[in-house]
Amino acid sequence: MEALHAEMAVLRERMAAAEERLTRLTITRETVQSLLEDAPYEDALPKGNVVEEGGLIPGQRPAPEPEPAELRPEPQVDPASAPQPQPMPRPRPMQKPKAKAKHPKRTPSVGIHLDEAVDRMLVILTTVGREMKVRDIAVAIGENTEDRRIETTRSRLKALAKQGKVVEGHPGWFRIAPARPALEPAPVAASEYVHGGVVAMK
Repeated sequence: MEALHAEMAVLRERMAAAEERLTRLTITRETVQSLLEDAPYEDALPKGNVVEEGGLIPGQRPAPEPEPAELRPEPQVDPASAPQPQPMPRPRPMQKPKAKAKHPKRTPSVGIHLDEAVDRMLVILTTVGREMKVRDIAVAIGENTEDRRIETTRSRLKALAKQGKVVEGHPGWFRIAPARPALEPAPVAASEYVHGGVVAMK
């Protein structure tokens, strides 16, 4: 677009220069024509002489000379009708091929350590406050759900049941053991000593 505007500006300057030269030639031509009309060409020459230079006879006016090509006004270009430069299409960013999601291979888990598993089971059962299946307990503590790991969780829960920390209601269902009531301290006999001897027993 900037190149088109620059070209149009150059054309306008050339047209202005051509119009100025054309105006000067027109004024000069009109001046010469008026002089010829005031003093006929045949009266200005001695009588009896015939001028045939350029194939003209006395009194004949020369034909108008064609305007030079450089003086002809150049056609004006309408910016609206001029072809507009087409914008170049933007290159599309190259998209990386999507990598297919690879499913991780399942490796046999070694399971959770005994102490950590016991702590998690007690926390889960205490928080829930109701019976849970062995498989649900295994999932809740993050244990592997393979059959052998489920049986490991079952054996650990049964060991906790023997310790009185959990209770097995229905087969395979466990809940936290109820809290035992606090034992009252045994009464302590109080004695009053007066002058180093026992006075009374309570």
